[in-house]
Amino acid sequence: MKHIRRIVLLLLTFCLVAGISELYGHGKEHHVRTDSLDSKTEDSADVKGPMTVKHDEPQEPYQLAYKEALTEHLHNRVIHLPIGFALAAFLLSVLAFRWQELQPAVRWLVFVAALTSILAYITGTSQAQFFEISGKKWVVELHQRLGIITATGLFVWTLFLFIQPMKRFAFFIGVLVVLLILITGFYGGILAHE
Repeated sequence: MKHIRRIVLLLLTFCLVAGISELYGHGKEHHVRTDSLDSKTEDSADVKGPMTVKHDEPQEPYQLAYKEALTEHLHNRVIHLPIGFALAAFLLSVLAFRWQELQPAVRWLVFVAALTSILAYITGTSQAQFFEISGKKWVVELHQRLGIITATGLFVWTLFLFIQPMKRFAFFIGVLVVLLILITGFYGGILAHE
């Protein structure tokens, strides 16, 4: 039992560190941030793709606007909650084949992932309006449909984990949900980073 607690604590710590670094880290990329949903720079109105910084020009020091940093693009931040909880739950469900004591943690992680997917949907629909006149509108619509299917899958996975006769199929539902998360995240990444 002591080993189980250590594994769970290690997994939760990893998820926390990975989530924080995903929220705030961009590696070696440099972004000009007037509005990350607008893909045009001041130099060219026809630029397609992410905004870039010219490295030969000196840059002004970045001024952090706390209100905008906390309220802008909430979906891009909130979405990591259901993803992180669901992936941690799936990893623990794999370990639960060996250690059955992990099953309660799996159930509650999936339940929390399902609940936070509602918040992700709400923040996503409020952000979708910025793409109405964009060429990426079809990507937004596909991403939204896939997100609804994924959130529904999380709730179905929760039911399969909590209802005794269905528990034997819960792992397979989890595999499907993880695949949906990967596909939905792929299209979400296109919207957020290209």
